[in-house]
Amino acid sequence: MLEVDGSILIELFTDGGDAEIGRRLAEEMRLLRREHARDIWFLGKTLVASAGVTVMAAFPKDKRWLTRDAALLIHGRRMVNDLHLEGPLGSCRRVLEEMIADIDHGLRLEQQGFAELIDGANVDAEEIARRAYGGWYLSAEEALNRGLVAGLV
Repeated sequence: MLEVDGSILIELFTDGGDAEIGRRLAEEMRLLRREHARDIWFLGKTLVASAGVTVMAAFPKDKRWLTRDAALLIHGRRMVNDLHLEGPLGSCRRVLEEMIADIDHGLRLEQQGFAELIDGANVDAEEIARRAYGGWYLSAEEALNRGLVAGLV
């Protein structure tokens, strides 16, 4: 049990990072809110990119805030993987099937994260998928106008 009473403010500036780390941090925020019934707020400062947006999405929209100078960078999950096929064709096929399964899993996680981010916003699933493909930069004002955050400080 947490020994300190009151609300918690998570301030975040990040130029991105590992998608799985962002997803893990987001889950920790959900658990803290759910298991400890804590009032937790998000404040994005200057830049919230990539995995940082994943963390932000774990907060209900009414608890998401940005500084006025902030920008968001929303993009799809990325993969860097060298593929070398050698050996029996059956083994090569299994390697490819495993890679496709990894990609499909990543796409499911991406869709879940985007759905959480746009819940209650003026952005639909098609638009975020399209814009995130090449990287979507939004100013704090744009994020507020599109309903991705509750306010600016």
